[in-house]
Amino acid sequence: MNGTAIQAERLGKMYQVGALRPGFKTWREGASDIASAPFRLAASRLRSGNGHPAGEETNTIWAIRDISFQVPFGQALGIIGHNGAGKSTLVKVLSRITEPTEGRALVAGRVGSLLEVSAGFHPELTGRENIYLNGAVLGMSRSDIRARFAQIVDFAGVERYLDTPVKRYSSGMSMRLAFSVAAHFEPEVLVVDEVLAVGDTGFHKRCLDKMAEAVADGRTVVFISHNLAAVTELCRQGLLLEKGRVAAAGSAAEVVVQYLAMGRMEEGRAVIDSAETDGSDVRFVGVSVGPPGKEPAPQIDRDEGVEVTVEYEIRKPVAGCQINLELWNYDGVCVLTTGSRDVDPTSTYREEPGRHRMTCRIPAPYLRAGLYSIGLEAAVPDEGVLAQAPYALTFEVVDLGLPEARIVESTRGAIRPVLPWSRDGGPDA
Repeated sequence: MNGTAIQAERLGKMYQVGALRPGFKTWREGASDIASAPFRLAASRLRSGNGHPAGEETNTIWAIRDISFQVPFGQALGIIGHNGAGKSTLVKVLSRITEPTEGRALVAGRVGSLLEVSAGFHPELTGRENIYLNGAVLGMSRSDIRARFAQIVDFAGVERYLDTPVKRYSSGMSMRLAFSVAAHFEPEVLVVDEVLAVGDTGFHKRCLDKMAEAVADGRTVVFISHNLAAVTELCRQGLLLEKGRVAAAGSAAEVVVQYLAMGRMEEGRAVIDSAETDGSDVRFVGVSVGPPGKEPAPQIDRDEGVEVTVEYEIRKPVAGCQINLELWNYDGVCVLTTGSRDVDPTSTYREEPGRHRMTCRIPAPYLRAGLYSIGLEAAVPDEGVLAQAPYALTFEVVDLGLPEARIVESTRGAIRPVLPWSRDGGPDA
């Protein structure tokens, strides 16, 4: 299929900050509004001369602004950016869930959206009933749903629980079923927003394969994810959002590199924005990196090793919490993952409310020279993720050894550990 599937032209969406006023007013409130209208208009005009657009109230915020791009049929667009960058707002506009405040988005054909885990499901209905309900919401006829029913159930892997109310499903089961319905709807445009943060690795792979299959069939996919490796694997195009605006656009690989380059390198430490983890019993507050036993530093000699210190806050007692650390390189590949409970997976250590600190050491020489980004996650097995801080800090590993002792950086490999070698007949053979 040729042509343009999505055409976005100077899209903007403005929201009001704070509580909304009631839908009805008393006679006194109406009279007060009428009397104060000239003063509000004058204030608005004054603000227009001081950096505020005319008619724009100071208690409003632009979630996205001046966003333009296009996606041809048969391609996948990866949208990335920090939390609060405007990604979810953009896909809600593309999915026709909300109207833009300014600009327009032209989407050709049917749109299948999976923006939240189990969105469109009724918790009191069974999985079987929700397949028909969700399929109808997406625009499938009952005969279409019946024809694809077996495939949907098989892909989701919930056959055993098909007649169980969805309210008893885990978040992973709900997500598998929701994705399966949306994927088998076979729309011309499939929009997927970060739902792969839930579920097991095997299912993630099947989801990516399903989206790749959709692209191969000539359909269009819009994919939002913090999994940069998945974005570069699936998507040809990339869009980087920052504070509601387009910070970079181009090939997915190029956009990922620019995203990682936005990471913080100030003196090897960073304060983590608490807004990223609000509402959880655990939140990250800071992270630092440097040579073991030394002050934090943005550059570290690979022969010294790397020490990462994570600071987090517990609001309620938590048992069995694991702090996970990921290292991402500038190819968008997660080169290392380690967890605080890896040494003793059965530990149910109970952490009390307050601030805590954990340190992880990566031995030398293990990482090859280059830039790395640190991602953090707090999770409890069988309960899910409690807090996340993707790409919280960027640092650089450098090779300061003697020229004849430096490694050959033209060789491949995400990591470059020094491993023992032996020669037949002994070292002098």
